[in-house]
Amino acid sequence: MRTFVLAMAAVAAIGLPPGASAEDSPATRRSLRGLPGVGLYVHPLGADAEALGLSADRLERLLRARLDAADIPVLDADEQQRTPGRPGLSLHVAALRLENGELLYSVHLDLKQWVALLGGMSAALETPLTAPATTWSPDYRMGISPSEDALADIMAATREMTDQFIGAYWRANPLKRPIP
Repeated sequence: MRTFVLAMAAVAAIGLPPGASAEDSPATRRSLRGLPGVGLYVHPLGADAEALGLSADRLERLLRARLDAADIPVLDADEQQRTPGRPGLSLHVAALRLENGELLYSVHLDLKQWVALLGGMSAALETPLTAPATTWSPDYRMGISPSEDALADIMAATREMTDQFIGAYWRANPLKRPIP
């Protein structure tokens, strides 16, 4: 019971990324249709995550390698800005060391795109209002791991979520898939 209470308090302390309301479903996969690729963004990590040997660069290299292997283009910042919707995969990893030495962690990956708001117009410019929105996301991965297992568990969760994106991308774009 004490571990559960600690875990719930820790979840509140490390927080979860805001605005992640999309899911991986046939409806949200439609938002992937026609994407020429995605940009990548890894949120800054906290001290407990970095103490494991994690870094934003390491996580970005993992994402990039998996997308490259799946023939999904990774857009640089200029390409992403020129792409309609400015699609970008965003990875948020948080970790908190508990009193017993274990680590509570959360991993979340989502696809954000700029969307036009229906009925929203900028009076000054007479143009549609746009805002970033989460258009696709798998479930969060959360867990408590012994310190010696936490890095492997976080990396495995990141790989699984990236692979889920890859599968969703190719289900939404079957005709674009290169022939092996």
